[in-house]
Amino acid sequence: MSEKQIEEEAVKPPQPEQQDADDDGIRWDGSEARMVPDEDAQAYEEKMTAVRIRYKLTKEELCRALLREGMNRSKRFLLCGISIVSFVAAAAFLAEFSLRSLPAMLLFVVMFLVVGIFSAVFPRFAIRRFVQKNYDCQEYVLNIYPDVIEGTYGNEKISIPLDGSACSMLYKGLALLQYSEKSGSGPKKHLLVIPLRSVEPGVLADVEAMLCVGTRRVRK
Repeated sequence: MSEKQIEEEAVKPPQPEQQDADDDGIRWDGSEARMVPDEDAQAYEEKMTAVRIRYKLTKEELCRALLREGMNRSKRFLLCGISIVSFVAAAAFLAEFSLRSLPAMLLFVVMFLVVGIFSAVFPRFAIRRFVQKNYDCQEYVLNIYPDVIEGTYGNEKISIPLDGSACSMLYKGLALLQYSEKSGSGPKKHLLVIPLRSVEPGVLADVEAMLCVGTRRVRK
């Protein structure tokens, strides 16, 4: 067995173990996780081992991530409040219409119903439509080190320092990382989505620990 084969020890049991469903519904999909050395480390630097994962995001996972990214807690409460108030107002005007039979009351019923349904449905509809148009199903290949995440997405290179500059959260089986890159017009925000189903159960705790230590956690 060559030295390279010894260094790149594959973490791949014969059959995927099915994890018990937790609150986020994480179930390993059988993807191989590989422990790889830091080949770019200088001679005087300590070589660190990374967890290498490969995955392709599904449309449902991408919709879930974008919906959470675009809908923070305050926005969710606001839209929920608008929907509830609209439906209550529609019910009140409907009751008034049944008593007085005024056409204007029926008009208000329809108007408030439209506002309530629009507030509840439109964000999800808009995100799903965006994903349908822009989904390209390219593969992510990531090396997760204790101090950096490096990898590729198609022909694009990814490099996210785990020095506390990025934000992260675990949401419904996904690890969401928000980070910025410098560009000519100023910092450009990016979102990296890692489905935890792609991380072998034996190294899942290590990956979560590296993300927890190297990023600022965001509340759900």
